[in-house]
Amino acid sequence: MSDGNFESADDLAREQPLLRGSVCLSCRDHRTIVSGRGSVFLLCQSDHTPPQWPKYPRQPLHSCPYWSAEDPD
Repeated sequence: MSDGNFESADDLAREQPLLRGSVCLSCRDHRTIVSGRGSVFLLCQSDHTPPQWPKYPRQPLHSCPYWSAEDPD
């Protein structure tokens, strides 16, 4: 486990056992949300999802038809 020092919310998300295998973490349309109580959620911000697609997909998501590769830095 880590020492609790994270540079970003994504770093924190990658430490969560349930989120480690999720394709959401490598999608450019995700946003990592950390609640005041320390819970971590992955918000889907894709413009291509239908209205019935959940804003916060159940994790871990192993495949997604709306996944988009992250832009290289």
